[in-house]
Amino acid sequence: MMMLPLVKALTPRLQADCAGLESGSAPILQKVTPVTADLLRWWFQQDSCDTRGVNFHDGQRQE
Repeated sequence: MMMLPLVKALTPRLQADCAGLESGSAPILQKVTPVTADLLRWWFQQDSCDTRGVNFHDGQRQE
């Protein structure tokens, strides 16, 4: 599969910034608005995911 140059350049950076979302301690949470940080926690933090019956699948969660 061919990856676009911008995607190829941004993917490692986003993966690093999003590492730790499940525990609520990802660097990206300090770089976004408070509302966006709350949404990211609700979507991806493990205790939030555990309370919902339907969650993102791996392709949707890809940072």
